[in-house]
Formats: sequence, structure tokens, C-alpha cells
Amino acid sequence: SGCHPSSRFAFAFDAPRICVISETAISPPASRPIHVGPLRGGFAPIASADLLVYINGAFVPEADARISVLDHSFVYGDGVFEGIRCYRTADDRSAVFRLGEHVRRLFESAHINLMQVPFTPAQIEAAIGETLRANDMKEGYIRPLVYIGHGAMGLNPGDNPVRVAIATWPWGKYLGDEGMELGIRAKISSWR
Repeated sequence: SGCHPSSRFAFAFDAPRICVISETAISPPASRPIHVGPLRGGFAPIASADLLVYINGAFVPEADARISVLDHSFVYGDGVFEGIRCYRTADDRSAVFRLGEHVRRLFESAHINLMQVPFTPAQIEAAIGETLRANDMKEGYIRPLVYIGHGAMGLNPGDNPVRVAIATWPWGKYLGDEGMELGIRAKISSWR
């Protein structure tokens, strides 16, 4: 988790598509074509005209998903998020990688930042599955965000509303085809 101040829910990433709620794989409805630009180093621009974003219990076209530049999390950078992948399985179903653990960490991060998430973990897990289905994604990247909305300014957000957004988008192999075929160079740091 971490913070992501943003005035729109458009991310410059690309991802695979999939969906599993808890431990049960689900089959999404038939997919519609998703138009994504060419991959560059594992990343691609998002063609978001057809993407739907979940915001506080409702689906909104990504182009209409807006927050105020005066939302507390935008101004102070105190929102939290998780990055979750879902993958297409060999039998053409979908599986979200460690969904329960990711959602638990999202709630723990919100708790550390003194935010009371207005949904239960089970509701967030279900909303993630619904967001994948709403976007006809069998595999993809999932970005749930918890952020503090418009209201009091200053370090103490007071009674500002806590909001939840969930975005999904196509994202190919994180390391790109070349990284998967040829491998990558990595180092292990001793710093803790």
C-alpha cells in the first residue's frame, strides 16, 4: 500500500485480466475488445473509454470518475491503495492473486492512517469481482483505493468522508515479453 494523490482515475499502466472471489474461481461474461496502445517496457497507455470505475458502491465511466482537487487525500497524499493482479487460468477461468491478503493489507493501511473504511473486507472483495465483471475482464490489474474526501483542511481531516474507488485495466506481462523470455537482472539489498 501507499498513497496515490490523483484528480482522475487514469493510470499509465497495462495489465492482464482475471477474477476470483476469495477462493472460488468465477467465469466472467463474454469479453468485449479492449483497445490498448503498444507495449513499451511492459507498460502501455490505458484506453479508458469503455472502462468502468467503482466509486462508493456505484459504477462510473472512467472518464467521469473525478475527485476534487481539494479532497484531503489529493492535497495531503494520505490515501492508501493496493495493487492486485488477476490471471486467466488454464481452464479459461479467472483467479485473483491472494485477494483476501491484499484486502486485509488495504484495511490495515487505512487503519494506520486513521481511516475507517465505509465497507467491510467482504464487501470490498465482492466489489473487486463486480468491477472485473463490469469491465468484462478475465485478467487484469486491480487498484482499490481508500481516500479522504473533501471537507476540513489541515493535518487532521476531521469528519471528512472516507471514500473507496476500485479501478481495473488490462496489463500485459509486468516484465514484458523480453523480460519473460530472456530473464532480468536483479539485486538484493541488505538495507532494512
